[in-house]
Amino acid sequence: MDEYSIQAEHLAPLIKGEMQPLLRDYHRELRIYPHLGALDLDAIEQLQAALETAGVMHSATVRHGDELIGFASLLIQPHTQFGMVYAQSHALYIDPARRRGRLALRLVEFMEQLARKQGAQVIAWGTKFGTPAARLFALRGYHVQDVIYSKEL
Repeated sequence: MDEYSIQAEHLAPLIKGEMQPLLRDYHRELRIYPHLGALDLDAIEQLQAALETAGVMHSATVRHGDELIGFASLLIQPHTQFGMVYAQSHALYIDPARRRGRLALRLVEFMEQLARKQGAQVIAWGTKFGTPAARLFALRGYHVQDVIYSKEL
């Protein structure tokens, strides 16, 4: 029996509770400019709730029994220039101690199905080059479409 479960779930109610340790790790591991953008759980909760209420943020959680060990979110909405429904990654994270086996693959597949059910025709994920996530997306048939440039202002 599989002890990991993945389910669609609103994240806003979890942010200041059981999701807090994962958000801190996610923020520490993935932010580009460490001295900018302090982790503001109140702001994150408010924005997440507003996007979920508007029907454009769709999320899933990964649990091991009752323990929250991962999450993913997609913004799904019409693309203003291309006339299609587009799913853009907002987050994809699994506790580093649990990154083994096919768990990330199962989460990505779950999010693809969720996006399809919401009418998305294209899904795009952002990740850093050379990471296990980048390799996973390539194996799933994704291709590099854009390169994102950023700089501190």
